[in-house]
Amino acid sequence: TMTEIVTSVQRVTDIIGEISAAAGEQSQGIQEVNEAVTQLDQATQQNAALVEESAAAAESLKEQSRQLVALVTTFNVGDARAEPYAARPAAAAARAPAAVAQQTIQKARSSAPAPAPAPAPSPAPTKATSGDDGWESF
Repeated sequence: TMTEIVTSVQRVTDIIGEISAAAGEQSQGIQEVNEAVTQLDQATQQNAALVEESAAAAESLKEQSRQLVALVTTFNVGDARAEPYAARPAAAAARAPAAVAQQTIQKARSSAPAPAPAPAPSPAPTKATSGDDGWESF
């Protein structure tokens, strides 16, 4: 009958409205997810740039520490000469520069010679006997 048809059309219209509202909510949710993914992508790119900068800084510090160690190893410590940096095994070279510096200081302290005794006082100058020329012998 006609009333049933109108009621059915009304139900279909309500269902279509609910579907439309749900589609709008889904669309908004997808848009929010896309924004979040974009923010994550930006953060990832920033982190990648920071990692590259950190790696470059670490490499620079590594090179500077090699140069510093090379300069420091040229100093004599007691009778022994410090071992050149390039002659060290790879495991020792891979240690932190602070550990290498501490080891060098300890090695220098342990191999330093005992302090020399104070020199004896020099004799007083004596006058030359050759004449009145003002020269003194030491």
